[in-house]
Amino acid sequence: MKRANGMGSVYKLSGKRRKPYAASVTINGKRVVLATFPKPKLAIEYLSNYICNPYDIDYSKYTTLQLFEEWFPTYNKSDSSKNNYKNAFYQHSKPVHNKAFIELRKKDIQYLVDNSNLKYTGRSYIKIVFSALFEYAKEKELGVKENYARGVKLGDKNISVMHKSLTDKDFETVCNNSDKEFVDIIMVYLYTGARPSELLKITKKNVFLEEDYMVGGIKTKASKDRIMPIHPKIKKIIEKHYHKNSIYLFENIKGEQITYKTFVKKFKEALNTLNLEEEYKPHDTRHTFSTRAKLSGMDDLCRKLIMGHAINDLTDNIYTHIPKEKLIEEVKKLK
Repeated sequence: MKRANGMGSVYKLSGKRRKPYAASVTINGKRVVLATFPKPKLAIEYLSNYICNPYDIDYSKYTTLQLFEEWFPTYNKSDSSKNNYKNAFYQHSKPVHNKAFIELRKKDIQYLVDNSNLKYTGRSYIKIVFSALFEYAKEKELGVKENYARGVKLGDKNISVMHKSLTDKDFETVCNNSDKEFVDIIMVYLYTGARPSELLKITKKNVFLEEDYMVGGIKTKASKDRIMPIHPKIKKIIEKHYHKNSIYLFENIKGEQITYKTFVKKFKEALNTLNLEEEYKPHDTRHTFSTRAKLSGMDDLCRKLIMGHAINDLTDNIYTHIPKEKLIEEVKKLK
């Protein structure tokens, strides 16, 4: 809520909160959240009282929750990153929410990580959030002398066993039913190895039917704007959606991009109609592509480039440039 210069501001914090409205002022060029409230009217009243009778902020009583809610609006990253860090803080850092931030030490963050029951990536989000908070606190001169989160150990990076490949029988069943609604889209995933969200974001302008490839990808430098060959077995499916839709390759009935939540729901519903041997998750199509690519003799470097994997080999990463025609030919090895 815009107010006159020097009169502070009231704004709504992101996410679902008991007290979503923050009253803030600028002190020494830095925005400071004074308090949060359930209604904007209360925040405005509090701020007005503060302006009339300002008080010194006792940072020794500044809770971890207060600091997070002040820092988070300044965090300029993607929505997916923001959601991951919000979850890491609100769901897995509750024991320190009401603790004065300047009292936090490495053992406190280590406790959160060790007792989170999260996989390696989830544990890393906790460490990243608190590392950012310590740096923010140092910048605000809250009396924090060290970033205690940096020394936190995340433990072993476990190999994921959450995903699997489709059995040969289930793969054949999907292929034989590719004329059914949404099963056809699942077929595209099986023959491209794309991450679930990647194909949902591809627009028609990035589909080159005559040249048998698409351009897309998310997440990492190796993934973005990569060549995705169109296998002969999915070309008619892609042509059908390309000519049917307006902006995105795959759209919902309203002509909008399909959300990931809707994709997961339709994925499950479509496979349930096929009476497969096992149950599968969307990411299993990517594992299936990788497995079948290896078994078919696809060049390993081409497979990694198609899937958007990072190339660890220095020579391949820097000096080897694979033309898209080679990638298109390699993907045809898939049966």
